[in-house]
Amino acid sequence: MDEFSFPFPPYNIQLDLMREIKQCIEKEQVGIFESPTGTGKSLSVLCATMTWLEEFEKKTEEELLKQSRLTEEVSENEDWILAHKKKLQIMKIKDEAYDKLQILEKVKEKLYQAKAGVVKRDRKRRLRDEGNTEELGPENDAAQENTAPEDYVSDDEAESKPDEPLKAIKVFYASRTHSQLEQLMDELKKTRFSPRVVTAASRQTLCVNEDVRRLKFSHLINERCMELRKGCALEGKRVKLGGEENPTTVKKIASKCPYYKGDAIEELSNEILASAICTTSELGLTEVNLFKIVHYMESTDMCRKFHGFFIRSMKSRVSVSQSSTSKSGIGKLLAAKKLECPEPTPVADDKARSYPSPLFTIKGFLEALSNRCEDGRIIVERKENAAKFRFILLNPASRLMEVVKEARATILIGGTMEPAGLLVECLSRGGVENGIRRFTCSHVIDDHQLLALAIGHQAQNEKFTLTYETRGNVHCMKSVAEALMLLIREIPNGCVAFFTSYDYMAQFMSTLEKFKTGNQCNGQFFLLPSTVDVMWLQMRKAVFVEPRGASGEIWDRFAAAARVGDGAVLFAVAGGKLSEGINFSDELGRAVFMVGLPYPNKNSVELKEKMKYLDSQVPGGGNQLYQSLCMHVINQAIGRAIRHRKDYAMVYLMDSRRKDPICI
Repeated sequence: MDEFSFPFPPYNIQLDLMREIKQCIEKEQVGIFESPTGTGKSLSVLCATMTWLEEFEKKTEEELLKQSRLTEEVSENEDWILAHKKKLQIMKIKDEAYDKLQILEKVKEKLYQAKAGVVKRDRKRRLRDEGNTEELGPENDAAQENTAPEDYVSDDEAESKPDEPLKAIKVFYASRTHSQLEQLMDELKKTRFSPRVVTAASRQTLCVNEDVRRLKFSHLINERCMELRKGCALEGKRVKLGGEENPTTVKKIASKCPYYKGDAIEELSNEILASAICTTSELGLTEVNLFKIVHYMESTDMCRKFHGFFIRSMKSRVSVSQSSTSKSGIGKLLAAKKLECPEPTPVADDKARSYPSPLFTIKGFLEALSNRCEDGRIIVERKENAAKFRFILLNPASRLMEVVKEARATILIGGTMEPAGLLVECLSRGGVENGIRRFTCSHVIDDHQLLALAIGHQAQNEKFTLTYETRGNVHCMKSVAEALMLLIREIPNGCVAFFTSYDYMAQFMSTLEKFKTGNQCNGQFFLLPSTVDVMWLQMRKAVFVEPRGASGEIWDRFAAAARVGDGAVLFAVAGGKLSEGINFSDELGRAVFMVGLPYPNKNSVELKEKMKYLDSQVPGGGNQLYQSLCMHVINQAIGRAIRHRKDYAMVYLMDSRRKDPICI
């Protein structure tokens, strides 16, 4: 077994990456690591981290044992006052070391009990599923179902010993999506390490109450959960999960908690009503402490109470309309004018509860405003008689530095970390003390397995200058279409063409249809050669187009078609759902086309403010951000093709703005 207990024979680049990660943790640094997709970076991170953790804990325990065995003997020639002081210092070191050893032993014991409890429950569940009730023993299953698992710890038990900090080193693995965390759990099972693992997620992911899950908005789910928790039979219990627990297991444990079906809506308190009357203008205030306002909203449950008041008013309106036929108020006015008053549409309780409350949005906006004013901007979008307010954080490094300063080491790793110059600059300005470690892995494939070409023009010297102003030009569109068709017909199995936006892709597909039928396009008449006609292309390869909404069905159909016959071609959008997290491995992606350069909209107010802010912090920082946003999207899109060591693919960058264009 190698130095990192890698479950498979590691590649050299994997060993290099694991050594760099281990050194970064050892020296308490911030690491920026780039490892191409398909090089096993998830497994490398896990093995490197767990190996360091094992060695660190072993070294710490040995050091504590050494300190606990310090001798208290002193030299006879030594001054008795100094000797006594030295003896007291040694005794203090020994006592502290002994206490820490005791804590380590208790941590180990609790981890052992937690894992044993998981194994015991898994065995009982397996025997019950197999129908083998004899080996289950005389325990009452119903009683077992209603009692907390062996590794539950009550709040009373936890709070009875406040001076006993059973702390252990924690490794936090954060990712953008829950699916990536699930993949990480699968990778961890391949290793010999068996740490205690919990996958953390929001209520929106873990909640098992169907009534709560039907609430579409996360803030409604959070507030409703806290409301129902007051009547929960397991309130006051805190679950401590051991072994290989995952969100599914958490759901099974949490599903034993029966929610009481009671109307928990409360009346607005006099305190809230009074505070609404006492406005800042009446008090003569010129400044408002947003921290106090947000804290007040949370401590008084203001959002939940106002939302409950709204729901109850909806119910009362429905009940009044159904029980009374007499007209009053506005109804009488409409009757006098001989106008019909439509009956209110009955509103179901579940539907009423699913309505979002604007107060949640206001609270979130106030929380955002509590950031430093230099680090954010308020964007106001005016539409006729309405206005939309948005807060944007211009300096995410300030939030990142909170994590960096708390953690021993921070590892930033991905397949497309470059260009990372702007990130390094922000971290450096944030005050990283022990330096920044950067490392980029080479790929596991050989040079002959990947062909990358930049195509700037066609044989007729028609340039591919796909800027926002020129990409819709009919001549440019025709050149791109002909180039794509000439290349696609030579590629086996599946290939994907990424466009810069959904609008441009729709315009391109519409133009292809006009070319195919010979209709006029922008006042001009074009008919593609029959050899590259769209109908001929469809005969050779099945054509699929990524929709704006759900793309799962299109992906399944494309994957099935790409593996048989002449294959399939998928038209997708860089930065869309299919350009991130989807693997175009093997026959699914023998070629990737990048049509144009996905630069963000420079007229965006948000982008302008970000660029202006970065220019004030770093010379040329705004343009660096503009280029980085484009290159990250390109790297993410074309990185979908090569997924493992035996894979191969071609990459075509179709735009004359690329360096060294190659004519086809």
